Amino acid sequence: MNTKGFAPLALVLVIAGFLIVGGGVWYFLHPNSSPLQNQKIGGDKDSTIADSLSGTSSQPASSDIFIISPKNNDSFKPGEKVVVKLSVPAGVKDIGFIISSKLGLKEIIKPPYESEFIVPDNIIGGVDIGVIGGKLENGKTVQGGLIYNGSVRINIQTSQRLTQLTLGHSDPPGESIIIAILPGDQPGSNHVSGLIVTGIFSDGTKKNLTDKNTGTTYSIDDTSIAYVNTNNMMVSKKYGETFLKISNSGIEIKIPIRVLCWNIDQDPNACKGLPEYSY
Repeated sequence: MNTKGFAPLALVLVIAGFLIVGGGVWYFLHPNSSPLQNQKIGGDKDSTIADSLSGTSSQPASSDIFIISPKNNDSFKPGEKVVVKLSVPAGVKDIGFIISSKLGLKEIIKPPYESEFIVPDNIIGGVDIGVIGGKLENGKTVQGGLIYNGSVRINIQTSQRLTQLTLGHSDPPGESIIIAILPGDQPGSNHVSGLIVTGIFSDGTKKNLTDKNTGTTYSIDDTSIAYVNTNNMMVSKKYGETFLKISNSGIEIKIPIRVLCWNIDQDPNACKGLPEYSY
């Protein structure tokens, strides 16, 4: 990587890092809006960043800078090249960009403002590509230095046909989800089970299809017992048994869900009146 001008982007990189949370990969969840718009940058915990980029939190994206390619809803296949190309007026100088998505994280600090990614085999479905641009001056980010942020969403498709879905984190694997709760405790957000959905395709390849962006849908017969949250976690609500249905591309599996009292001490009164977990 050409490191000239890298230091001036330090503050912008910090902001990008600030957005890398949860799954460990920063990507935009809303392709038609930027996560930095209408959002305080830095907050009370980092006044240095907030001061150095003062006034940028609600600054609209420059109409003179835009993403040429890819276009929204462009489709790609695993192994194909995705070229991210930006249009920047010739008169604009000392500007750098950070491109971030599930495909990777890259920096551009001089023309031509473009970079490429290769679609890995383990990604399928919608992928958001986010771009932020920061102005550089005398080796420092100037006030109002964040001058562009935008994103596009592409679709990753596969020519292979999905033939099977399997669910991890079940007991035994693929047969049921058991959330066992100790006596005296109650079902709730502290008692969850992670979901890992794997798709097996006609060529034998396997892909993680847990995320709803891949086309996977979840439905539960009795949502008073459990539900799937936005982080793809099965959350218990009360003791009982129901079923989880997982679907993608016409393939469907149905998995029993059991929220049980775990009578770990074998006390005959500990789980009285409640469904028990036996091991």
